[in-house]
Amino acid sequence: MAPAFDDGDRVLVRRLHASGVHAGDVVVLRRPWRGGGQADSSALLIKRAVAIAGDPVPAQAHAALETGAVKVPAGAVVVLGDNPASEDSKQWGFVNMNALVGVVVGRRGRKRGR
Repeated sequence: MAPAFDDGDRVLVRRLHASGVHAGDVVVLRRPWRGGGQADSSALLIKRAVAIAGDPVPAQAHAALETGAVKVPAGAVVVLGDNPASEDSKQWGFVNMNALVGVVVGRRGRKRGR
């Protein structure tokens, strides 16, 4: 699948509450540390939420999830990039909902000079 967004794209984001994310939503998040640790507040990423609390763990993310969980736990989400080579839950495992900033609701063009 081709990436939905390119470097430099500007997006319109709706801030969210934990209950505001659904599987399939494109989200902005702070880069999490491997294993679901604290998020890096300086790095923002765009990924697709593919599974939320209570959903089955997607096959693409099983290798990174050392817990053996078959369902996404409360307070967590599984995110994947549209580019198969992107860094996402395949490396990080479950992402804490606190790392999510919001849901992408539109594209606003590209950053000037790009």
